Amino acid sequence: MDQPPTPPARRADSRRSRRAILTAAERLLRDGRPRFTMIELARDAGVTRATLYRHFADREEVLDALAAAIADAVLPALFEALAPLPLEEALTRLAREVVDVGAAHAHVIGGHHRRLGDLAGFVVSDEPFTAFLADRRRRGELTSPLDDRWLARCIRALCLLALDGQEGTGDAAALSSTLRALVCSGLK
Repeated sequence: MDQPPTPPARRADSRRSRRAILTAAERLLRDGRPRFTMIELARDAGVTRATLYRHFADREEVLDALAAAIADAVLPALFEALAPLPLEEALTRLAREVVDVGAAHAHVIGGHHRRLGDLAGFVVSDEPFTAFLADRRRRGELTSPLDDRWLARCIRALCLLALDGQEGTGDAAALSSTLRALVCSGLK
């Protein structure tokens, strides 16, 4: 006999549990507990261990989901805000936002099990940067002879350096200047 479909309330409960787990994980990281256990996480999220493990196999999966949730919350709005700006202004805004987001979420970045480059590759593809550059090329703002995909990877790499927390790398002015030098070297 076929199982009846899952009632909508159960799906809503599942979404609430997932949100509670990710919120608790972020809170634990923010409180300086980067090595929290799954038992601590379940307790702090107010869910059973069985519920926690239905959503996430291990702590690393929780951290991946948390990083992806932050990227999903930040990136669409960021690229939407950059779209109407002139290219140089957009790059300056991108630099400022990258540094601000890095500072706001340093607890997640620092508590993560992946290296920063791997984490960014997991949560942010080159696609939004490539689309941003392709749009600028169509508008006639971007005239660099470099391929858009290559430029997108360079932009992403520079933004990652600004997030890594090393001395001097979280400087929005330096990142902005470097991005503009890279991208706008062939600017009309």
